[in-house]
Order: sequence, then structure tokens, then C-alpha cells
Amino acid sequence: MLRRSSIPSQPHQRGGKKAPAHAPRSPERRAFARHAGKRDCVCFPIFAVLRCTLHRSPRLAQISRTDPSFLCTSLNLLSSSSTRPKPSKARPWQLTIMAEDDLLSTHGAEFWLYGYGSLIWKPPPHFDRRIPGWVTGYVRRFWQASQDHRGTPEDPGRVATLIERSYWEQLTDHHDSAPDRVWGVAYRIKADKVAEVKDYLDIREINGYTIHYAPFYPADKSEPIQTLVYIGTPDNDQFVGPQDPQALAAHIYKSRGPSGLNIDYLLGLENALDELSPESGDVHITDLSNRVRAIIAAEQGSTAAQPRVSAPPSASAFSGDFQKDSSVREQEETEKAE
Repeated sequence: MLRRSSIPSQPHQRGGKKAPAHAPRSPERRAFARHAGKRDCVCFPIFAVLRCTLHRSPRLAQISRTDPSFLCTSLNLLSSSSTRPKPSKARPWQLTIMAEDDLLSTHGAEFWLYGYGSLIWKPPPHFDRRIPGWVTGYVRRFWQASQDHRGTPEDPGRVATLIERSYWEQLTDHHDSAPDRVWGVAYRIKADKVAEVKDYLDIREINGYTIHYAPFYPADKSEPIQTLVYIGTPDNDQFVGPQDPQALAAHIYKSRGPSGLNIDYLLGLENALDELSPESGDVHITDLSNRVRAIIAAEQGSTAAQPRVSAPPSASAFSGDFQKDSSVREQEETEKAE
């Protein structure tokens, strides 16, 4: 059932209105221009100026020589970096980003990473705790293109991202319901491995994802945890927005990339969610998975046909004896081999 009578020409903009034309600018300048006008998010990759402080004037001066107006915006950001920016009413997705220096120096200790996609069954290296649970206020959708893992630049695959629920409610989505909780897992990264894991995640999640943080609610009802999360927001170039479920399933069925078949990602996510809790299902994921299985059965002429998909580890596999990859290099080689 559709929640709206028509689909806007650009689903990720209110009212379907096209954004005004601008002169070509670098990705970094576009990111800061967005922040300057809306005040609630700084996009990643984090530009070098965010790694500077005001007393590191040589680096700032170098930037200012090429673009003085850009420096003004940068200084404004730096002067307010100690406080969390207030959400702007002008922006429907009200997410907050964690600057790189904040990530590397938070409490001088470890940090927690929230995974809602392949991170559930393909964990990062160097974690020492894995906790199932959920975040609220978001909707999980296969609305992010993947050119580097489950597709190619010529034929991008589709992977999961999170949509701010208040923004999603304004869209036309054939899957017009979504659970209040987006289930996933939180990983604790050891303090001495934070920088290494961050570099690994930047490579793994580079295709349109930006760093944000959100409260994570453990399934055991313990205290919420502030977690870092990679999200493909509606203003990134790889965000594709709502699509007919059957067309989306057909696209996933035919896509593959350096990390493997797109169907392995989809069905792996479905299996991984089933492992977390009897309540952790996602109707969007389940419906797409059923449609893909039907396509495979039709293609192979058998209702018993099943796609090849690597089974995710069970919850018991993440005990203290769980065999984790020992390094970023080993982790990357493992992912490409699967």
C-alpha cells in the first residue's frame, strides 16, 4: 500500500523540487557549504581543516591563501566544535557527526561502533565485545548504491542505509511500515586500536557513507551506549531513494562487485537479523529476500532453488573464544575472498 499518491521527481527533497544550480565545487566545499546553510551536520570524508586547531595556523593559512571565504566557514566550525550542533528545522534528516579528532580522543579510551548491515555478520577487527540491540528514530532501507563492494561504477548494487524516520514519513515508500527499533549490534573497539579500525572503516564504508553517532539500546536492557555509526544520508551522491520492491529485488539479483554477489549481502543480512532476536526482523529486508528467492526459483525453474549465501555466525560464535581477524589487512583479504 502506498502512503502517497505520487513519487516526487527527487525523492530525497521536499516537494520534489529540484535543488538550485550551483557552479562546480569540490566535494569538500560542497560539504561545508551544506553545513554553512543548515548548521546540523559536517559531512565525511573530514576535510583536513577539521584536523587542525586554531593554534595550528600554518595549515589554516595554507587553505586561506587559496580560498579565504572557505577559511571563514572552517573557523566558524572550529570555534563551535566543542558543542553538539543544534538540529536545523530546514533539514529533515537531523543527524549529528563526530569529528575525527573527537573519535580519536573520546575519553582517551575505546569507542563503540553500531552495525546495522554487513557489520552484523562481518565484524571489524580488534573488537572485544559484541552486544545485540537497537537504535530508534530511523528506518533501514536498501536505498544506497554500492559501486565498490556489491556493484561496480557501471552497475552499482544496493546496500542498506538508515533514514531519519521523520524524513521517511514524508516519502512514498511501497513498504509503508517499519519497526520502531532498528536492530543491529554494537562492537567495542580497544583503545589502542581505534585509529587502525577507523582507517579500516573509512575504506569499507567510503562509498557515500558519513560518520554519525546515536544512542544504542542493548537487548539486555542495560544502560544505553553512545555509538558511532556510518550512514548514507539523503544528500549523498549514492542515495537512490524509494524504488518499486520488485524492481529493487531484480536489481539486487543481478548485481555483484568486488565483495561478492549483492544477493549474498541481502540474504546474509536477513539471516543475521534472525540470529539476534525473535523480535529483530525487518519487513523491508524480509520482503526483498522473498522476492529475490522467487526470482531465483523462476530463473532456475524450481521452487526449491536457493541462492548461495554465507551463513552468518550464531550468537554463540561471538564468545570469548571467537576467532577474530587479527589485523586490518587480514580482515580486508577475508572480505574480498568471500
